[in-house]
Amino acid sequence: MIGNAAYEHAPALANPRNDASARAAALRRLGFEVEEAVDLDKSGMEDALYRFSRLLENAKVGLFFHAGHALQVDGQNYMVPVDARLERQADLTFRAVELDDALDLLEQEADRTSLVFLDACRDNPFARSLARSMGTRSQAVGRGLAEVASGVGTLIAFATQPGNVAADGSAQHSPFTAALLEHIETPGLEIGRLLARVAGSVKDQTEGRQVPWRHSSLTGDFYFTPPAPEPPALDTMVWGAIKDSTNPEYFEAFIEEHPQSPLVPFACKRLAALLQAAVARAREPAALSKAAPDEPASQRTTPPAAPASGDEDQAATRAAPAAAEPPPASGTRPEGEEESQTAALPPPSQDVASARAAELTLGLSRDDWRQVQAALNALGHAAGVEDGLAGEQTRVALAAWQRDSGDQPTGYLTDDQRVRLPGDVRRILDEWEQAAAQGETWAQNNLGVMYADGRGVPQDDAQAVAWYRKAAARGYARAQHNLGVMYADGRGVPQDDAQ
Repeated sequence: MIGNAAYEHAPALANPRNDASARAAALRRLGFEVEEAVDLDKSGMEDALYRFSRLLENAKVGLFFHAGHALQVDGQNYMVPVDARLERQADLTFRAVELDDALDLLEQEADRTSLVFLDACRDNPFARSLARSMGTRSQAVGRGLAEVASGVGTLIAFATQPGNVAADGSAQHSPFTAALLEHIETPGLEIGRLLARVAGSVKDQTEGRQVPWRHSSLTGDFYFTPPAPEPPALDTMVWGAIKDSTNPEYFEAFIEEHPQSPLVPFACKRLAALLQAAVARAREPAALSKAAPDEPASQRTTPPAAPASGDEDQAATRAAPAAAEPPPASGTRPEGEEESQTAALPPPSQDVASARAAELTLGLSRDDWRQVQAALNALGHAAGVEDGLAGEQTRVALAAWQRDSGDQPTGYLTDDQRVRLPGDVRRILDEWEQAAAQGETWAQNNLGVMYADGRGVPQDDAQAVAWYRKAAARGYARAQHNLGVMYADGRGVPQDDAQ
């Protein structure tokens, strides 16, 4: 922590000693061991760097701060001791201290976090006198400090951008140090955000003339004051209360109420194990004989019902296109005829419980269920809104597809069925394309729906409009409605309320 102010061959600076002292006090409050030194001559700066090197031994974080005069020559930055007289380029070697000396000390340990703060870019007479003595090479003396490329794990913060000069300030501290002191002890402020706030404060204080700059190669977050530990999340607290329970309903409720929790896979495994154990117990003759013939239904052990997804609460909107429909039994569908969803979930049984437990082991995500719902809707089994929540409507649609496919209609998905669903969609699309090519209006409309929603084919509004037009031109009411929706929304065609 160096602050040089009382220069012997240049006007004294007002703030570097104050800046260094205040920064040292703040860092001590933050737990740093600080080497503080002010108004150092050349040998004093070298001694201070030596003492700094001893402090760095075994340190995980090292910080170097310099306030005072500095300059750059040929892209090399030099800190100026208070006794320096810089009249020729050779004086830099014998009377100034290279910034790289401090950087080399900090970066000797590869796993150390190294921080450098330089409030030393002031417009100074040393640069001007040195430039005059260098004659035609005076352009080698830069204004302000040169950009420094730091090593891995190092951050260098300058009071202003490269090539510019910083103000000493008319108050107790320079604008840069004042802003650092304002923000450095803020709890939970990562150093990148801290320096962004510092830059904003300095820019406002100097009316845009000075903007701090930094170069960082830090490989992780750094906090002077780490954020306070967060309280346990609700899902974590609930899991702690239920994780040893043998009641499957607790785990079903957990999965439904905390679908994004990282603990859901564990809840699924626990629930599957409990359901499989219940099925095994139900298959034991001794267990079955214990129930009296007239035992009330409310006391019998049956697997809990699947949680509802809320699909039935979704209301149709004005701009909802008519859905795709199954092909008619012969030729074309009579106008206005609708196919009803007659399938229902089977009553609870050992097979259904086994299927439910097996589905849980698949670990299906919400995106997986969205794809299942999209495929069921494409196949004409109304799974409702494709929200990724396997509620009752989705289960009924899945059972209907299973029945049509010759599988046991449990309403719970197997791994084999998850693989077969996209193939069924591709097969039905092929059939619709053949029927549409033969002029079947219901097939043309269905292809339009598939392209509009991106089910089984890439989403393509222009293709959807093209298929709707073909069916609408032949008087097919669903296609006319869907084409109207496309004009109302401006999808695949220019938005046109009159159309």
